[in-house]
Amino acid sequence: ASRFRFAGEITKSQKIYYVNGLEIMNQTCNEFLHVPYPDPVYGNLYLKFRIMFSFRIIDPVRFFKKTVRNTSVYDFMGSASSPKMPFLEVQDHMEEALNICASRYKMPFPQLISNKSKLKDTVNEAVSKLWLEQRGMVVESIALTELSLDENSRKRVEEFDSAKIFADDPDALKALVALGFTEAMKSAASN
Repeated sequence: ASRFRFAGEITKSQKIYYVNGLEIMNQTCNEFLHVPYPDPVYGNLYLKFRIMFSFRIIDPVRFFKKTVRNTSVYDFMGSASSPKMPFLEVQDHMEEALNICASRYKMPFPQLISNKSKLKDTVNEAVSKLWLEQRGMVVESIALTELSLDENSRKRVEEFDSAKIFADDPDALKALVALGFTEAMKSAASN
């Protein structure tokens, strides 16, 4: 009799979900990110890079409560050419995570590649409210790939490094002056 009240549909259903408890690896995108970085040594730099990360679902109940119920993790993640959440969320929080690396850990930009554990911690901190608290997910590992500077930032770093070498080593400064003097003499002799 109750079937007639619910248009012939079963009023209760049970579903079984499979949750991959393993690390879901190689989440990447084909596009470069362009992010300002407040480097503690060189000042404001502009970085260009791609990110690759992995994540893990540590609370499957929370994950399924907050995501569409008729989906798979693959549907949720997308692909490298068409990324979806959570890649776009990590991408959106990279500037915040990099600011934490610079301000809290005083990390110069060359160390961003080698300090993966601190970078992972700062990304988790940046996305924790959205990921851990709402979806039961955490970033397991993250890497910046193809990290480079824009042209102005690269020039600033080179000038700073050159100035630092000459400030720290008076003999190098003397050699530079002698080289400049020699070049000036050659130039004057060619006139």
